[in-house]
Amino acid sequence: MSRPACYNCQFTNTNRVADITLGDLWGVHIYCPDLYGNNLGASLVICNTEKGKQVLELSKKYLYGRELDFELAKKYQSPLRKSIEKNPKREDFLKDLSNPNMKYKKLIKRWYKHPNMKLLISKYIWGNRQKVFVWNLKNKSKK
Repeated sequence: MSRPACYNCQFTNTNRVADITLGDLWGVHIYCPDLYGNNLGASLVICNTEKGKQVLELSKKYLYGRELDFELAKKYQSPLRKSIEKNPKREDFLKDLSNPNMKYKKLIKRWYKHPNMKLLISKYIWGNRQKVFVWNLKNKSKK
C-alpha cells in the first residue's frame, strides 16, 4: 500500500533537491552481470550536487561498487521517470483495514494473494543481489 502522494509524485524526475538520491538498483544483472548473484541486494546512489559527490568520495572506502552510465541506469529506474499506478482496490482495502470488526486473519485471507509463477519468475529475473552504485554529478548550468 502506498501513500496517496505516490500516485502523483513530484519527485519522479532527475531534478532532485537532495545532495544524494538513494534507491534500489533494478536491472543490475543486465548492465553489471559481474556484480550480480550473491543475494546481498543492490543500491543506487546518485550524486545530485558537488556536496553529494564529496560525501560519496569520503564513503567509497566503505562501499563496494562502481560508476555506471546514468542514462543506462535510469532506463530501469521507473521512479525517476513516472509515478506508481494506483491499485483500483485501494479504497476497499482501506475500508477493511479501518473496520474494527475485521480481524487480522480475515483481512489477510481476503487481501493476501500468493504470488503467481509469472511474478516469481519476474522477481528472480529482475532481482539484484550485489552492491552497485551510480555516481552522477549533474551540471547545474545545463537545464
